[in-house]
Amino acid sequence: MDKIKEIKNRISIADLLNRLGLKTNSNGFIFSIYKDEKTPSLKIYFETNSFYDFATNNGGDVIDFYRDYYKTDNKTVIKELADMLNITDYNTNSKPAQNFKPKPIQSIELFKDNFGKVFDEEFELFTERSAIMEFDGGLSRKEAERYAYQDVQFYRTDVRHKVLESFYRYESKKMPEDVEKYLIGKRKLNIDTILDFHLFGINPQHSIKYLKDNFTEYQLKVSGLFKNNYFIFSKHKVIIPYIERGKFEFIKARSLLNIEPKYIGLSGVSAKRFYNRDILKCTNEIIICEGEFDCLKLIQETGNPVVAVGGVGNIPDLNILKDKVIYLSLDNDEAGKSKQKQLINELENIVRKIYNMKLPKNVKDISELLKWN
Repeated sequence: MDKIKEIKNRISIADLLNRLGLKTNSNGFIFSIYKDEKTPSLKIYFETNSFYDFATNNGGDVIDFYRDYYKTDNKTVIKELADMLNITDYNTNSKPAQNFKPKPIQSIELFKDNFGKVFDEEFELFTERSAIMEFDGGLSRKEAERYAYQDVQFYRTDVRHKVLESFYRYESKKMPEDVEKYLIGKRKLNIDTILDFHLFGINPQHSIKYLKDNFTEYQLKVSGLFKNNYFIFSKHKVIIPYIERGKFEFIKARSLLNIEPKYIGLSGVSAKRFYNRDILKCTNEIIICEGEFDCLKLIQETGNPVVAVGGVGNIPDLNILKDKVIYLSLDNDEAGKSKQKQLINELENIVRKIYNMKLPKNVKDISELLKWN
């Protein structure tokens, strides 16, 4: 039995929905994972472990659902689901290598407070889920704990979504004057672009008070907005949300001061993701630029589908670009040109075709080129 078959046998679509925090209505429908809608159109077929979206004519099994929900590729899906289920080899009957060492008990990965105590929110969820999977699911204790830890990760993601969205709702009520001047005056973004991509600015002192008044220590730690009780955006006022499927997955901030680093992301949350990633689901041709503001300016001025890598040292998983036509234009400095050559080599065996978009020597990046035209 290969890994794909074992995954399908080990996890039902009902279990997957539970892990993702999704619940069907009385008729077995949930809201589409492909588009925004007011009436649920995606039908779950529990008997056959499958689904079908009547609004978009998409459907499939648990692997297809996981792939389309996270807008990733099959290779990533198989890896993540196999890790979740502790499937370590394509041949499940094969013996582990002699030097194989079991993964440590995952309970040590649970978040702890400033006094070294595991947060109650995670401890209760972890112990409950591991007990259910050990005694009702027939798994070994280590397997059950690894499975339960995956549930904790899903829970953390949901908490982070809620904190970051609330943070945006609070701070977006009034744009600080210096942030507005930067976005509109320097970056030449219009109001529609700012609103469409949920750009906002903060007053760090107000942010700290709001967040600490409205969220627990655990929620703030999971959100990535605090590290060791320190608000990480104290010197970075321009906020750039990474929104995927309508949820705040990540945010990056830029400083208006002459300090380094100019950009920082959330603490403890991977920054290796494409900016404006959702557009990849809608097109087979895509422009890839380096920075988020380059991406926004291109979209605003040309209307073309664009994503950004978020910096030359921050390249996301490229497999999501499989079989697409790529137009690549990173910054015109040495780091950008070097990374552009590297990406062309890496993408040649993944994408259908790649175009190397070279900038004129006197132009820093593609945003600057637009100013010239």
